[in-house]
Amino acid sequence: MTAKSNGKESHMSQDPYKGNATVLDDTRRQRPNIYESRLRLLHKALTTTPEGEASDPGSILSIGVGSGIFETLLNQRYGIEVRQAIEPSASLGAQARAKGLNTIQATAQEFDYDQAPYDTIIYNGSSFGFIPDDEIVDTFTRNRNALSPNGRIVLTDVPAESALGL
Repeated sequence: MTAKSNGKESHMSQDPYKGNATVLDDTRRQRPNIYESRLRLLHKALTTTPEGEASDPGSILSIGVGSGIFETLLNQRYGIEVRQAIEPSASLGAQARAKGLNTIQATAQEFDYDQAPYDTIIYNGSSFGFIPDDEIVDTFTRNRNALSPNGRIVLTDVPAESALGL
Protein backbone atom coordinates (compact mmCIF):
# COMPACT_ATOMS: atom_id res chain seq x y z
CA MET A 1 0.00 0.00 0.00
CA THR A 2 1.37 3.42 -0.87
CA ALA A 3 -0.23 6.47 0.64
CA LYS A 4 0.79 10.01 1.36
CA SER A 5 0.37 11.75 4.66
CA ASN A 6 1.99 14.98 5.81
CA GLY A 7 3.40 15.35 2.27
CA LYS A 8 5.57 12.23 2.56
CA GLU A 9 5.28 8.89 0.87
CA SER A 10 3.90 6.22 3.16
CA HIS A 11 6.10 3.67 4.90
CA MET A 12 3.22 1.20 4.92
CA SER A 13 4.19 -1.29 2.26
CA GLN A 14 2.91 -4.81 1.94
CA ASP A 15 1.32 -6.00 5.19
CA PRO A 16 3.58 -8.70 6.69
CA TYR A 17 0.68 -9.90 8.88
CA LYS A 18 -1.79 -10.42 6.04
CA GLY A 19 -3.07 -13.97 6.43
CA ASN A 20 -1.46 -14.21 9.88
CA ALA A 21 -3.23 -11.48 11.83
CA THR A 22 -3.79 -13.65 14.91
CA VAL A 23 -0.07 -14.34 15.47
CA LEU A 24 0.18 -11.96 18.45
CA ASP A 25 -2.94 -13.33 20.13
CA ASP A 26 -1.73 -16.89 19.44
CA THR A 27 1.65 -16.08 21.00
CA ARG A 28 -0.09 -14.65 24.07
CA ARG A 29 -1.95 -17.95 24.54
CA GLN A 30 1.32 -19.89 24.12
CA ARG A 31 3.31 -17.68 26.52
CA PRO A 32 0.85 -16.27 29.07
CA ASN A 33 3.46 -15.68 31.80
CA ILE A 34 5.57 -13.48 29.56
CA TYR A 35 2.57 -11.43 28.48
CA GLU A 36 1.46 -11.11 32.10
CA SER A 37 4.89 -9.78 33.07
CA ARG A 38 4.82 -7.25 30.23
CA LEU A 39 1.30 -6.15 31.16
CA ARG A 40 2.29 -5.56 34.79
CA LEU A 41 5.40 -3.66 33.72
CA LEU A 42 3.39 -1.48 31.33
CA HIS A 43 0.79 -0.80 34.03
CA LYS A 44 3.53 0.20 36.48
CA ALA A 45 5.16 2.49 33.89
CA LEU A 46 1.82 4.16 33.16
CA THR A 47 0.75 4.67 36.77
CA THR A 48 4.01 5.61 38.50
CA THR A 49 6.15 8.74 38.15
CA PRO A 50 9.94 8.47 37.97
CA GLU A 51 9.90 9.55 41.63
CA GLY A 52 7.75 6.55 42.54
CA GLU A 53 4.52 8.53 43.09
CA ALA A 54 1.14 7.30 41.85
CA SER A 55 0.18 8.84 38.53
CA ASP A 56 -2.85 8.91 36.25
CA PRO A 57 -1.78 8.25 32.64
CA GLY A 58 -4.61 10.47 31.38
CA SER A 59 -5.32 10.59 27.65
CA ILE A 60 -3.30 7.85 25.94
CA LEU A 61 -2.12 7.35 22.35
CA SER A 62 -0.69 3.88 21.67
CA ILE A 63 1.74 3.69 18.75
CA GLY A 64 2.21 0.23 17.28
CA VAL A 65 -0.90 -1.17 18.97
CA GLY A 66 -0.57 -4.49 17.14
CA SER A 67 -3.72 -6.50 17.77
CA GLY A 68 -4.52 -4.45 20.89
CA ILE A 69 -3.75 -7.16 23.46
CA PHE A 70 -2.15 -4.94 26.10
CA GLU A 71 -4.43 -1.97 25.58
CA THR A 72 -7.49 -4.20 25.99
CA LEU A 73 -6.08 -5.84 29.12
CA LEU A 74 -5.14 -2.45 30.62
CA ASN A 75 -8.79 -1.44 30.30
CA GLN A 76 -10.25 -4.74 31.54
CA ARG A 77 -7.95 -5.11 34.54
CA TYR A 78 -7.08 -1.59 35.56
CA GLY A 79 -9.68 0.68 33.95
CA ILE A 80 -6.99 2.41 31.86
CA GLU A 81 -8.45 3.42 28.53
CA VAL A 82 -6.44 4.14 25.41
CA ARG A 83 -8.07 7.06 23.61
CA GLN A 84 -6.47 6.44 20.24
CA ALA A 85 -4.14 3.90 18.69
CA ILE A 86 -2.16 3.63 15.48
CA GLU A 87 -0.92 0.52 13.69
CA PRO A 88 0.72 0.30 10.26
CA SER A 89 -0.50 -3.26 9.61
CA ALA A 90 -4.04 -3.33 8.23
CA SER A 91 -4.45 -6.91 9.48
CA LEU A 92 -3.35 -6.18 13.04
CA GLY A 93 -5.27 -2.89 13.09
CA ALA A 94 -8.44 -4.80 12.18
CA GLN A 95 -7.83 -7.10 15.17
CA ALA A 96 -7.42 -4.07 17.46
CA ARG A 97 -10.61 -2.46 16.11
CA ALA A 98 -12.46 -5.76 16.67
CA LYS A 99 -11.44 -5.44 20.33
CA GLY A 100 -13.06 -2.00 20.44
CA LEU A 101 -9.97 0.18 20.09
CA ASN A 102 -10.07 3.42 18.09
CA THR A 103 -7.29 2.41 15.69
CA ILE A 104 -5.96 4.35 12.71
CA GLN A 105 -3.76 2.73 10.06
CA ALA A 106 -0.57 4.80 10.06
CA THR A 107 3.04 4.86 11.14
CA ALA A 108 4.34 7.13 13.90
CA GLN A 109 6.12 9.30 11.37
CA GLU A 110 3.02 9.69 9.17
CA PHE A 111 0.36 10.17 11.83
CA ASP A 112 -1.10 13.69 11.99
CA TYR A 113 -1.76 13.82 15.78
CA ASP A 114 -5.03 15.68 15.12
CA GLN A 115 -6.51 14.62 18.47
CA ALA A 116 -3.56 15.99 20.48
CA PRO A 117 -2.74 16.75 23.17
CA TYR A 118 -2.11 13.39 24.79
CA ASP A 119 -0.96 12.93 28.37
CA THR A 120 0.85 9.71 27.51
CA ILE A 121 2.18 8.26 24.29
CA ILE A 122 3.05 4.55 24.40
CA TYR A 123 5.39 2.85 21.96
CA ASN A 124 4.45 -0.73 22.66
CA GLY A 125 6.67 -3.75 22.05
CA SER A 126 9.64 -2.18 20.25
CA SER A 127 7.47 -0.32 17.75
CA PHE A 128 9.92 2.60 17.90
CA GLY A 129 12.50 0.26 16.37
CA PHE A 130 10.61 0.34 13.08
CA ILE A 131 11.22 4.06 12.59
CA PRO A 132 14.12 4.63 10.16
CA ASP A 133 17.16 6.21 11.81
CA ASP A 134 16.96 9.32 9.65
CA GLU A 135 13.35 9.94 10.79
CA ILE A 136 13.56 9.21 14.51
CA VAL A 137 14.46 12.72 15.72
CA ASP A 138 11.67 14.32 13.68
CA THR A 139 9.17 11.66 14.81
CA PHE A 140 10.03 11.98 18.51
CA THR A 141 9.91 15.78 18.19
CA ARG A 142 6.39 15.49 16.75
CA ASN A 143 5.52 13.14 19.65
CA ARG A 144 6.80 15.64 22.19
CA ASN A 145 4.83 18.42 20.50
CA ALA A 146 1.66 16.29 20.73
CA LEU A 147 2.01 15.88 24.49
CA SER A 148 0.21 17.97 27.07
CA PRO A 149 2.35 19.90 29.58
CA ASN A 150 4.01 17.29 31.83
CA GLY A 151 3.04 14.57 29.35
CA ARG A 152 5.33 11.62 28.83
CA ILE A 153 6.40 9.01 26.32
CA VAL A 154 6.60 5.39 27.50
CA LEU A 155 8.81 3.06 25.45
CA THR A 156 8.55 -0.69 25.90
CA ASP A 157 10.95 -3.07 24.22
CA VAL A 158 10.91 -6.71 23.21
CA PRO A 159 14.48 -7.72 22.34
CA ALA A 160 14.65 -10.32 19.58
CA GLU A 161 16.70 -12.56 21.86
CA SER A 162 14.11 -12.51 24.65
CA ALA A 163 11.64 -15.31 25.34
CA LEU A 164 8.90 -13.23 23.70
CA GLY A 165 11.05 -12.20 20.75
CA LEU A 166 12.05 -15.74 19.83
